[in-house]
Amino acid sequence: MLKDSTTAIMVSCKNELEDVQSNQRKAAGTLLILSGALIGLMMPYTIVTILYAVFKVEFAHWVYALIAVGIWINCAINPFIYAKRCPDFRRNFVRIRKFVIRM
Repeated sequence: MLKDSTTAIMVSCKNELEDVQSNQRKAAGTLLILSGALIGLMMPYTIVTILYAVFKVEFAHWVYALIAVGIWINCAINPFIYAKRCPDFRRNFVRIRKFVIRM
């Protein structure tokens, strides 16, 4: 009797551990996507800023405008990445959107 309950507890603990590890892998994947988007879209700004500060390199105005658009795109895609990867975020995002529409 004791052996059966011990086995059941061990199986339960193993399942919980697998769930936690699965959630951690998914969170790490989401963080990797968000970090990649941030680095990819902020890198041009960083390079241009360093080149201007160190070497006084001037760039055309359209370069700065394009960099600003990249930064705005990064800010705009983050909620969609979260919504795609995280069901809790998606559910709460929909609730907030419904509340704002009612106002």
